[in-house]
Amino acid sequence: MAFNPTTLLDIIGATLAKGDKLLLVGFGTFDIRKRAERPGRNPQTGEPIVIAEAVLPQFSPGKLLKDRVAESKGGSGEGKGTAGKPSKGGKGSKL
Repeated sequence: MAFNPTTLLDIIGATLAKGDKLLLVGFGTFDIRKRAERPGRNPQTGEPIVIAEAVLPQFSPGKLLKDRVAESKGGSGEGKGTAGKPSKGGKGSKL
């Protein structure tokens, strides 16, 4: 049986849509986060606006995943935060 990433995404999406949390032991936790309505500004005009409340997916990596990534980078995963920054060659990883 071949792995189908769409099926995995469907399962995660359906679980979160029901308001449930999905825990994959060692990998991480998928959950939803509710962000309340808040004031903001239109960046073009500077006019005050109200940003609507939102329900957003959230992922928290598990310890085994964090450890595996730290090992592959040759460090403990602590120290200066360079996550998400491109290397000196200017090419970051793209998904």
